[in-house]
Amino acid sequence: MILLTAISAFGMAVFGQEVRKIDYDVALGFNIGATTPMGLPAEVRKIDSYKPTVNLSVGAVANYMLSPKWGIGAGLTFETKGMKTGIQVRNYHLTMNIEDGTEKGSKTGYFTGKIRNTTKMTYVTIPVNAIFRPNEDWEMEFGPYFSYALDRTFTGKVSDGEI
Repeated sequence: MILLTAISAFGMAVFGQEVRKIDYDVALGFNIGATTPMGLPAEVRKIDSYKPTVNLSVGAVANYMLSPKWGIGAGLTFETKGMKTGIQVRNYHLTMNIEDGTEKGSKTGYFTGKIRNTTKMTYVTIPVNAIFRPNEDWEMEFGPYFSYALDRTFTGKVSDGEI
C-alpha cells in the first residue's frame, strides 16, 4: 500500500489531476497446471499418470486510476500448486531415503523403474500492474509479479526397479 500511495502521489503531480478512482477487487481462483523441467528429461521413458491437485488462489488488489484510461495496481495473493504423477524412467539420477526393510539411510545413483511423486507448493504473490482501460467494457493489465515460496514439498516412491 505504501508503494501504491507513493506512485499515486507521483501520478497526481505528473498528470495534474485529482484522484479519480480507487477500485478494490477480491479474487478467488482455481488453476490447472503442472511443474516440469523445461524440456522433459530423456531419462523419462513414459508418463503413466498425471493428476493435478486442487490449486486455489485467493487475493486482493487495489487499483488507482491516474487518468480515465491509465492506472496502476498492486495486490497480495496466496496460491497453492501441486500434482501427482507416475513415470517410468531409465538411468534417472536420484537420491532416495530408504525407510523400509532392514536397510536405513539414503542411496544415490541411477535408477531404472517406476517413480510416483507428489508435488505441493504454497506461494504468496505480489502483482504490480499497469492498467489500460480503452473504454468502459475493457481493461488490460500488464506488469511483473513477485512470488515467495512459503512451502515446497516434493516426495516420491520408487518401485519395480533397481539403483
